[in-house]
Amino acid sequence: MKHIEPEWAREKQITAQFALSRMILFNLRKAGKIRTLSLRGEGKLYGARLWNLASVREYLAAQEAGGLRKNKRMENALKIAGVMRADQQMFGLDTDAAGNLSGARVKKLIAAIQAGDPDDKKAVWRVARRKADGQPFGVFNKNN
Repeated sequence: MKHIEPEWAREKQITAQFALSRMILFNLRKAGKIRTLSLRGEGKLYGARLWNLASVREYLAAQEAGGLRKNKRMENALKIAGVMRADQQMFGLDTDAAGNLSGARVKKLIAAIQAGDPDDKKAVWRVARRKADGQPFGVFNKNN
């Protein structure tokens, strides 16, 4: 018989399986890094909190790969412009020592991507898209 992995678990199962303390779990939940839900009966004050196992695994995998970093201002600008999704980050760009682009370069980048033709030979930037669903997953500098 095939073992089926649950999607949601109680706090005690999460702390036992992943060796994370209760305080760490609740801090990660508060920061929005892992997903939870509270099951409550109608009109009830208290309920059972369930933790999403996949989101805990994703968080730990990111930590193993070097951790999560804060978004750069260029990424925030691209997300506001609707060019990038909230869960995406940029890489492969010509940045300064701190990893940032100037405001003027960010504006040019946004304009080029929004108006961009992926076959345009003059374009400096291109958006890489996944073959399966066509969703963008990164923005690359063609010169690098």
